[in-house]
Amino acid sequence: MSCTLQRLRIIFAILLILSPVNPARTAAQTNRMAYPAAKRVEHVDTYHGISVPDPYRWLEQTDSDETKTWTRAQDELLLFLIHRKDLKLDGDNPAYMYGYGGMGWVSFTWFQPHRLAWSEMGGVYAQPSLRGGGEYGETWH
Repeated sequence: MSCTLQRLRIIFAILLILSPVNPARTAAQTNRMAYPAAKRVEHVDTYHGISVPDPYRWLEQTDSDETKTWTRAQDELLLFLIHRKDLKLDGDNPAYMYGYGGMGWVSFTWFQPHRLAWSEMGGVYAQPSLRGGGEYGETWH
């Protein structure tokens, strides 16, 4: 191994230990899947003479406070965020989101040097757990 490569590995190891990066703990990471309660409403559409119940029609009102609150709670459950501990999460920071949900592939976060550099520069790294991935077993498909 070259001397330069060895030095870089040592530097990254030190940065990892001393880093103020905060991988946020979520219910998904601690195996306590507690989905936010979604209310059900009495709404029925009729298509070609067939009545089709739509109990979650209220979620289509994307500008309502109720829908925004429910969506935020759902995102907190299924979204991993990596950022500096002292970073104010107010939407003004650059964000990088990566997600893949298919074929049972598990996409939990792990240490990668570019994520550390991104967060040190004030960026936010987001990784959602998408249906189709293997994070929560076969029932997650």
